[in-house]
Amino acid sequence: MKAKKLKLTALLGAAALAAGLSGTAAAGSATANLNVSATVASGCSIATSPVAFGTYDPIVVNASTPINTAGNVQVTCVSGSTSVWVGLGQGNNYSANRRMIGGTSGAFLNYHLYLPPNATPGTACTYSGTEWGTTNGTDTLNPLDSVWDGTTKTFNVCGVLTAGQVVPADSYTDVVVATVNF
Repeated sequence: MKAKKLKLTALLGAAALAAGLSGTAAAGSATANLNVSATVASGCSIATSPVAFGTYDPIVVNASTPINTAGNVQVTCVSGSTSVWVGLGQGNNYSANRRMIGGTSGAFLNYHLYLPPNATPGTACTYSGTEWGTTNGTDTLNPLDSVWDGTTKTFNVCGVLTAGQVVPADSYTDVVVATVNF
């Protein structure tokens, strides 16, 4: 009797399993493709480090010797970017030259911002040449398209504070807008 009961239990279990499997197969299945996409927009970002001339002595040290110093612009563009160029505005106090204004006196101190001798990131400054401006192809920085690989590139801004300027003691400042065009 026990053997019959075990056989019957096994048969009922197998039948239940078969019914469950046949129910799954009877439900069917279907597939569909799920498309996934993204667009990477062209783009660049720009940041700057200041051109800080330090102390200017128009009577002795800088009576005949200009102060040369450098700041920089850091540009990051999407990998493969083309036709990128960087310009520097004339500054808030421009009048025939770039100039800083004294915070108390209102007097002006002339300075120049030159392009580095070439558009390779990190190129050392020479303190004469082309004044950095905003006219593409004339006075802007035009790095090679191959430079843009998604990492930040640093380009020097070559600053010259002209010698022999007669100005009162004061703190002089200016703001120049740096722009990356892409």
